[in-house]
Amino acid sequence: TGYNTTALGSKSLYTNTTGYNNTAAGAYALYLNSTGRQNTAIGTNALYTATTSYNTAVGDGALQFMSTGQRNTAVGTYALDQIGTGSDIWPIVTSALVPIPLLSDIQPLLQPATRSGFTR
Repeated sequence: TGYNTTALGSKSLYTNTTGYNNTAAGAYALYLNSTGRQNTAIGTNALYTATTSYNTAVGDGALQFMSTGQRNTAVGTYALDQIGTGSDIWPIVTSALVPIPLLSDIQPLLQPATRSGFTR
């Protein structure tokens, strides 16, 4: 059976059998997870259909219909709730699904300026 698992809320981690290191807080969070491990779901219906591992969903309905993806992170009410499959997705979105820029998108802006053309 599963171990190191925490479930808070009505029917959270309801079908867990051998999944371990999971945390679910909120009604129906990680509801269908039976064997997935190292998932975190905070919010009603967060990761409701997830059956795999290494996902993080924070917000009511976040990643609600994610079933087969791994290493995904969604933050915000209903963030990526319609994504059924996919891996390595990690945007942070608002409840209106307006994306906040990802670090990879702004990384070039964070690089130090070059000193070409300057003399001392």
